[in-house]
Amino acid sequence: MSINLIPPKIKQERKLNKTLYEAVLGFWIIFACTIIFASAIYFYNSSLSSSLQSWQEKIDDQKTKNKPLAETESKIQKLNNKLIKIDNLITSRTNWSTVLESIASATPKNIQVTNLNLDRASGQIAIQGIATTRTDIAFMKEKLEENDKFSTVTFSTSSFNEQTNDYNFNLNMNLNQKK
Repeated sequence: MSINLIPPKIKQERKLNKTLYEAVLGFWIIFACTIIFASAIYFYNSSLSSSLQSWQEKIDDQKTKNKPLAETESKIQKLNNKLIKIDNLITSRTNWSTVLESIASATPKNIQVTNLNLDRASGQIAIQGIATTRTDIAFMKEKLEENDKFSTVTFSTSSFNEQTNDYNFNLNMNLNQKK
């Protein structure tokens, strides 16, 4: 058994003082933590601000350095566009020397080509010539049909010339377009 010699009024005051002391201590701890947290946020913010300002200066400096390069880049882009156009023209153009070589290699020795009309726009080719036999004309037509440069080879006309004892003929064909 214990004897309590402290009067209840003082006991209650002490209890109230202790609670008040704990509340004030808690307030000061919360206040100190808030000050520390606010200081940390302030220093972090100022660090980020100086870093951001440093990066902004670097970006501005880089923009200043890039201005002359922008003109060069524009010129390079214009040249590249011209090169693309030139390349398209080169790849789409008809190589007439190979076309003429193909026609020449398909022409038998007994045939003389008197007129050759090459139409670049339509891709049509007309051949007029003189042959000693119709077999030579048919042979030439077959060789032209076998060549992948030509399509729709047609034998339009032939007539026998009694004075020279040979055949005048016309062949028409289309030039296959590059794909």
